[in-house]
Amino acid sequence: MAITYTIILRHGGTIDIKSEPDKGTIVILHLPVRMEQKPGG
Repeated sequence: MAITYTIILRHGGTIDIKSEPDKGTIVILHLPVRMEQKPGG
């Protein structure tokens, strides 16, 4: 998880982790959308 966290942070994202006993864990990765740049634009 430490490696994943570092990669996500370097790309400007975040990680949300929600855990409940006897139910499980949800891991949500948020990454910014990068718009494609057109040549000469």
